[in-house]
Amino acid sequence: MNFKEDKYMKLLAYILFRCSHKRNIGKTVISNLLYFIDFNYYELHQKTITNETYLKTKKGIKSEHFDKITSYLINKDWLVHRKEDYYNTRINRYYLIKIPSVKFSKDELEVIDNVIYNLSDLSATKIHQYASQDMPYQAANLGEEINQTYVFYRLSDYSAKTMSLEDKMKDDFLLNGFLQEDVSLFNEEMKLINAE
Repeated sequence: MNFKEDKYMKLLAYILFRCSHKRNIGKTVISNLLYFIDFNYYELHQKTITNETYLKTKKGIKSEHFDKITSYLINKDWLVHRKEDYYNTRINRYYLIKIPSVKFSKDELEVIDNVIYNLSDLSATKIHQYASQDMPYQAANLGEEINQTYVFYRLSDYSAKTMSLEDKMKDDFLLNGFLQEDVSLFNEEMKLINAE
């Protein structure tokens, strides 16, 4: 399985764009969002969006290429990194300067936006607690790659196939193009920023 670097960069940019107003969005939360996006997509479509490798560490889920990609984007002047206070701790925050044009399939966008909608408000501690109960994470040993095939043994609270009424209502918005408009707005703003 080859890592899809370009797709990963675009997914990271999209997450940062959609969540830039949220003070809790640091490296830990972003890594967990990436994990849930890839693993939920795998549960539904038997493939991941980025082919990223996720590791189980003492601090939680680690996206193997996160540091390399963020360093690359910082060196290209597309991203800025800052350490900021968040309650009683300091978190690694990332801000977009230039935004690459992104295009996701309807299936990809549905999973991406569902994860952002449901998990992006959690603090690093809360999202780590949540992720640590997910079957793929539990099945991995410390320091090992988290195997996505364990998504098929998830409890219903974690399954991407189990939808609440709120998720079903959100799906109706997706079918009507509501979130696709967000992507169009995102692409338009990127053109303006990149033109400067």
